[in-house]
Amino acid sequence: MYSGHGGNLSEVQEKYGWCSEEILDFSTNVNPLGTPPSALKAFENSFKEVGAYPDPQSRTLLRKASAHYALSSTEILAGNGTTEFIFLIPRVFPVNSVLIFSPTYSDYETSAKLAGCQVHFGGTNLRPSIHDFHSILLEHRGKVKLVFLCNPNNPTGVYFSADQVRWLIQQHPSFLFVVDEAYIDFVTAPAASLLNFPLEKNVIVLKSLTKIFNIPGLRLGFAFASEALIQKLEHFKEPWTVNTPAQKVGEALLDEKSFLDETRIFVEKSKEGLFHLLNQFQDLQPFPSEANYFLIRLTGGLKAETLKRDLLKEKILIRSCHEWRGLGPDFFRIAVKKEEDHRRFFAVLRQKIK
Repeated sequence: MYSGHGGNLSEVQEKYGWCSEEILDFSTNVNPLGTPPSALKAFENSFKEVGAYPDPQSRTLLRKASAHYALSSTEILAGNGTTEFIFLIPRVFPVNSVLIFSPTYSDYETSAKLAGCQVHFGGTNLRPSIHDFHSILLEHRGKVKLVFLCNPNNPTGVYFSADQVRWLIQQHPSFLFVVDEAYIDFVTAPAASLLNFPLEKNVIVLKSLTKIFNIPGLRLGFAFASEALIQKLEHFKEPWTVNTPAQKVGEALLDEKSFLDETRIFVEKSKEGLFHLLNQFQDLQPFPSEANYFLIRLTGGLKAETLKRDLLKEKILIRSCHEWRGLGPDFFRIAVKKEEDHRRFFAVLRQKIK
């Protein structure tokens, strides 16, 4: 069973007979403000067109993305979420080895192994510097061609500025970097994304609309790279992966600047409140985060899987990190949600740990 993401809400509903409104899901890192009304309207209107095939090139969507990101449409590819690209890239490019900075999102390892690549791991430091990554890359020169870098990193919430990441990419032109910016829109720093700068020739930037716009059931993401890299990806990409509703919703979402601003303000304030609550427990060590989630270490002997089972009885889901490389049984992750959700979580957690 695939388990690369947070709690499987459908599985929990089916197993326990609960409806989604009863469950407080801290295991998935989506926007706590929900889905923008413009997206829901575009989704509804798109059903007038489902009797025809979708545009296989998503041309209207790419023109809109081109204007929004100030890039040529030949430098952008739309996909069925960034997951499609994570699994496509190791199969497309002539690499037999991949470097992954641990701990990080497990799909990078899964996709590389499915493509028959040898996987190398660097780090395990929970608060690395960009120079730590530089040193790791120096050690792997000549051994590795493809590098996955998640920024901000999932699950640690560590973020490197665009200037730092650009410096790293420029220092290592022999590597092809895949920079996953799935959570970059939650970062409050100005010009946080690599897309605010000219694209380097040896980078593919992935951007998910799933998290920031709360559309995990719809699936939409972009790959940004040089025209040459995009042409190669498009040549091997399966057709029809972006359906008409996803294209139409994407077109609407690219106009949502005020929603993004509102989200960043809301999440930053909610993070402060949640971090304060978590620090009231002597048996919890929450790590600072630039994203919309916190990685937490249990320090009192209780294990994350046990806590997960206990909280599930109260209809609360968390993401146990016991299987993540570089972490272990003491770690779990929770998303930032609304204040009333935090209070409910806090009240239940107080019964389980000190």
